[in-house]
Amino acid sequence: MANATPALARGVRWLVRTRITLAFCLLLCSVYAVELYLWTTGQFDAFDTLFVARQRPSVGWLLAPLAHSPVQHTHPLGNLAQLLVFGAIAERRLRDEAYLGLIAASGVASIGAQVTTYVVAGDPPGVGTLGASGIAFALTALVVVDSLRYQEITDRWHGETTWFFTLFGGLLSGQALLEVVFGVPGVGVVGHFVGVVVGASFALVRSRTEVLRSGGVTGSRGPQRPDRRRRS
Repeated sequence: MANATPALARGVRWLVRTRITLAFCLLLCSVYAVELYLWTTGQFDAFDTLFVARQRPSVGWLLAPLAHSPVQHTHPLGNLAQLLVFGAIAERRLRDEAYLGLIAASGVASIGAQVTTYVVAGDPPGVGTLGASGIAFALTALVVVDSLRYQEITDRWHGETTWFFTLFGGLLSGQALLEVVFGVPGVGVVGHFVGVVVGASFALVRSRTEVLRSGGVTGSRGPQRPDRRRRS
């Protein structure tokens, strides 16, 4: 227990420095609070208009990537946990503009891809989707691929626990791929898959210099020992 307390304190200090991730999670919580209010007060039309993306253009396309089902409380909790872990790691490795760009691109792409499946399947125009899972999976895939690239280049991990988060993130990403193959009722499996593709692609196109910089390695003479203070 004595060793656990300092480790927990370090973890909290590390997390509070990821201001964009924390702000984004707070935004998701705020959006969910509005969703719950509309749903529990019976304002279903307002809920659909604001938070559900359908085959026709609507305001819902703007907020759907930030929304969650008001009847599945584990959905937002799972996404928040995934974002707090992998989003925080990704934020520390990317420049702010790149991190925000990845969040926006994965949100729009995952929602758009899911709605496209409804069009292809010939579903009624009223069928729609919502959820931030695509963003969570994109950030997870980015961390996995970026960590593997860094390990391949330097023959070491970013930090002592990076291998664990890489393995865990790989399992989550693999789950998203299996969902597409076998299908899961009531789940936007295509949106999850596209999130993984966007995040992995973003990590793959990053330059070698950017990958090394994310681990605190600088210079042009080859890999050097990373700065432990910046590890994630």
